[in-house]
Amino acid sequence: MEQDDPQPALGWHAPGEAPAVLWDTDAPLPAALSEAIQRRLPAAPQPADDAADAPPAGPAAQAPAVAECALEYTECCRALGDHAGLKAIEPHLAALVRNCEDLAGTDAPAELLPLIHRLRGSWVAVLYELGRYAQGWAQAAELPPTSAARLPAGASRELWIIQALLALETGRYAQAESALATVEGLGAPGDPPARLDWQLALGRADLARTRGHDQAAIEAYQALDLPGAPTWVQLCGLLGQARAWIACGHADRAAPLVDAARALATGTWDTGQVDLAAAELALLAGQPDLAAEHAGSARQAFAGELGDDCAAAAVAMLLAGQAAYARGAYADAAGLIGAATPALRAAYGPAHPHLVQAAMTQGFLDGIRGDTDSLIRHLSAATQAAGPLAESSPVAAIGADLLECALELARGRAGRARAAAVDALELARSALDAAHPLTATCYDTVAECERAQGRWSVARVYSDLALALRQSLFGAEHPLTATSWEQLGHIAADSRDYPAARDAFELAVRIRQVALGGTHPLSATAQFALAQTYVALGDLTRAQAEAVAALSGLERTHGTLHPHSRAARALLGQFSSPLRRRWWIVRARLRRVHVPL
Repeated sequence: MEQDDPQPALGWHAPGEAPAVLWDTDAPLPAALSEAIQRRLPAAPQPADDAADAPPAGPAAQAPAVAECALEYTECCRALGDHAGLKAIEPHLAALVRNCEDLAGTDAPAELLPLIHRLRGSWVAVLYELGRYAQGWAQAAELPPTSAARLPAGASRELWIIQALLALETGRYAQAESALATVEGLGAPGDPPARLDWQLALGRADLARTRGHDQAAIEAYQALDLPGAPTWVQLCGLLGQARAWIACGHADRAAPLVDAARALATGTWDTGQVDLAAAELALLAGQPDLAAEHAGSARQAFAGELGDDCAAAAVAMLLAGQAAYARGAYADAAGLIGAATPALRAAYGPAHPHLVQAAMTQGFLDGIRGDTDSLIRHLSAATQAAGPLAESSPVAAIGADLLECALELARGRAGRARAAAVDALELARSALDAAHPLTATCYDTVAECERAQGRWSVARVYSDLALALRQSLFGAEHPLTATSWEQLGHIAADSRDYPAARDAFELAVRIRQVALGGTHPLSATAQFALAQTYVALGDLTRAQAEAVAALSGLERTHGTLHPHSRAARALLGQFSSPLRRRWWIVRARLRRVHVPL
């Protein structure tokens, strides 16, 4: 919708009088709204050059008509999904709420008070539509109880729905569930259902998915596929189902749903939503390059509608950062996630899964750089953000335990880390499906803790379980499957079973080179471990070849001074003379006959 300079100046007032310009004079007033107000108040006074000669404006008398026009314009924008129009009206709704509340104590008409509650409810709904969830929650937290007595049942029901949706988006899952239960007692949806009724149904399904009830969420999304459902509802239902299958690790079930949603997408915003889900799917499938492409497209679409600092664009930037991390472009990942974090915090508040993901990934990037202090700081921030979420979501509770485990491992407390990992595993076994990606992560994490304490036989059992589960979920050629093989290789090497370690590392290298490329830093890391194993076996020719390849990849990613690069260079230095080479061959033979060295 076009915008115009707000110069009908309705309510021009003399100095010292109550403010009569009811909207935000610092923002352009939408042209359609300005025209509607002019039609509603054709006799509105115009500004005079001399303020002393200006006629009295009667702002309290004008406020109800102006408020009605603003409410009608807002509802029209919401019905059309006009994000640009909603962005244009938002500052004026905020100003109307403030100014009408100031006027309510004067000789304002009786109808102004209920209009104020409707205005605030409409403003909160616009904040939700624009993705400014934390700000909306701050305005809506006490809104339904205070407004219920002054509004019809239908309007009160709408306020409760908005509060439930805002609670869901800001990570307040228990409050979202309570608000949804309250809505049940406030009447049935309209016939046909209004936009907010559809959003309520989607919110119920989203809450089930967020809490790890994936099958129930899928059924709830499928129930929205009705003949009379609007296209945007069908699209959101398809994407919701896809995300539930992604959470379960079933990329094969999610892919056709994303394709079906793309066929329904009609505008820039819809296309951005589909690209966002496609990026999540590509990350699950171990295709970080494709994920980066989709995340970039989504970010561009959302930024074009609402700006680069809107919630959806920030989520797309976070996904782009995770894709860069998966690609091994660690500097790019740090920049993207660092830029996304302030916008995510402003949109979602301090405790949200997106912020947990951002802080956790930043911590892992710090660990890759060898900055232990920053690693601990970011993991502590992620653990703190995950705490409130864990109280009402099993998935969040599992994630919080895994973060606690990672934090304790970073601090060198393997015993405490194991306790947290076992708690996560027990909760995953009881709350999630038997075959779930989080369960595999828990197995792998417990194995890492057991290995850190020297219990290699126990670690091998858990690592075998993680490998079997990942092979069944993702297939034999997935990067996460390679991670399990690498873990098994380290366990075997620690227990001096070098042939088994060699076989595991060779599989990890091959899978990563195919899935991620030979220049990926994870491929180089596995090659370095394989080189060390070849040295232990006395196969120095292969060891030198793998060490050369590993050093090239590590220096390309981390530079020449990184500890991993220096370790690979030191390993190569051990092959520098015939005497050294002869010593490694003898050492390998002694190890094979179990002579302690």
